[in-house]
Amino acid sequence: MTVSALVTRNDITATASQTSFTYTFRVLEATDMDVYQNGALLASGYTVNNVGDTGGTVDITAGVPNTQIVSLVLAMPLDRTTNYQNSGDFLAGDVNADFDKIYIGAIQNENWIDRGLRLQEVEPTIAMTLPLKADRVGKYLKFNATTGVPEAAEALASSGTPASATATGITGTINWDSSYIYICTATNTWKRTSIASW
Repeated sequence: MTVSALVTRNDITATASQTSFTYTFRVLEATDMDVYQNGALLASGYTVNNVGDTGGTVDITAGVPNTQIVSLVLAMPLDRTTNYQNSGDFLAGDVNADFDKIYIGAIQNENWIDRGLRLQEVEPTIAMTLPLKADRVGKYLKFNATTGVPEAAEALASSGTPASATATGITGTINWDSSYIYICTATNTWKRTSIASW
């Protein structure tokens, strides 16, 4: 069977107690489908119909409440389960199934990549890797003002008191305590202003 669908997920807003949801891509095995209900992965309680066809339905046993989102996502493992032998059978059905899996896997990967952060083609290549775990834990993602590479940054605004006017700080960071608001106006340079009730 030819493979033409370029989507690998469908997101559907449920009507009250809806049980049947339509998908528009091809799955080769029922286990190649992940089903999410309002962001939670379902481990059971659903049936994938029309396996092998380009599109079909998923039936969720317990009706889905009104306005909840059901996401039907292709999650096919990228493994090879056939092995051709010298002078063995070379059947069209086997070969087409293998090529279909390769193509479906390529589309699946492409759509996963499209959901992530990436550079546009007009930009030159730069390192888009995340900072190491030890450098990013509990921090926010930002992009360098000059190079555009990802960096770990402290929260822009949080409760706390800088140790001094030259304490470590990133430009734009705001702290506060019961008496002052502190603003980091340049690297490791803090200014403060008093605050009062009004």
